[in-house]
Amino acid sequence: DKIKALFPNTYGKNEITFVKGSNTSEAKKQVVGVILSGGQAPGGHNVVCGLYDAIGQPSTWQDNNNVIMNDVVFYISPYYYYIRVGQTNFSRWQLESWAQDIANGRLDIYVTIDVGPRIIYCSMDGSPNMMLEDIERKVSKDVSSMFGIDKYWYIYGGHRLWFSPEEYPKTYYPDNEKVVYTITETGCILNPPTQQVTGLKHTITISMHPEEPVVTINHVTTNTSQEEVKGASWALTAMRSGGITIVPQTTTDTELLPNRSIVFWPYTDINDSRLSLGNKYVVIRQDPSNVNPIKLGFTNSIGKVMYLNGNVACSVSFGTSYEDGEYPDFGASCEVYESDYFTEVETLSPLKTLAEGASISHTEKWKFASDVNMTSFDDESIDALSRII
Repeated sequence: DKIKALFPNTYGKNEITFVKGSNTSEAKKQVVGVILSGGQAPGGHNVVCGLYDAIGQPSTWQDNNNVIMNDVVFYISPYYYYIRVGQTNFSRWQLESWAQDIANGRLDIYVTIDVGPRIIYCSMDGSPNMMLEDIERKVSKDVSSMFGIDKYWYIYGGHRLWFSPEEYPKTYYPDNEKVVYTITETGCILNPPTQQVTGLKHTITISMHPEEPVVTINHVTTNTSQEEVKGASWALTAMRSGGITIVPQTTTDTELLPNRSIVFWPYTDINDSRLSLGNKYVVIRQDPSNVNPIKLGFTNSIGKVMYLNGNVACSVSFGTSYEDGEYPDFGASCEVYESDYFTEVETLSPLKTLAEGASISHTEKWKFASDVNMTSFDDESIDALSRII
């Protein structure tokens, strides 16, 4: 009776069954319509994927009701089976709170488009978010002296793009405006507004593997000002508390010459209990009870850094060019910052002088693994982790 009351017009009607027939007019153009209710139910995805199987790639897609589609670009491709790209409401943020959701069934990431952008959420196989979410705005900088009255920079959390070397307030551009974005088959392209005063224009392209928990992030910074500027592309990822960062040490035998350097920021205590300096790896543990920040930089010629939180691990891989490139911060291509609130994993490109219209790029590849159970952090255990990520 309850079902009958909910569906008075269809309850008890004859069942209709669809069977495969023969197409007597293959050349005839077919118009197929889909009406989705707006909820995030998986049934809608199944319908669209089934249509792709039946009719192939449609020649056009017409949105007859812009209110329904909410200005979100939609298309069908073979990747639709694996890559989900769409808008989602991030209601816990005190903004209009819209983000792009990119997923492939194993890895799920959200990218802010109201501010930033930031990769603000990253989960593998339903695990907790690996990214910091600074919902309470604990980390901010007053940058009114350069960018205007009441202008503040907020970390927000997660992954962002900066331009090194760091300089306050110049580096801390208040990126609190909406982001122009383009949806692609495997992710999206993010184009925040050109920075006022500095003239820097950032572009971030996110591409997710169709099946594996792997995402590639390409960062491009363009100088739109008439003044030359020298710097490096600087990709920073703020992770939630409780994690462990592992940086491989360069082991190349250079005989009588040094083969690596570790850079310490002035507020860093080299006897800090969170640091474990090994011959092959440096292990840095985040401790919510330790209020003293530390930061280290590395000549990471291997081009890899690993991060573990709970039973999920990820690696960040990036290209290096120590043979013919100059790096900022005494030659650091990888840096790690720890506070009582979060960990920040940072990678950098070589320095480059940018004339007007010139660009610099830097690419990271993230690879994830779940069900990781690290009980020891000796070289052999870390070697085993490195082989899977």
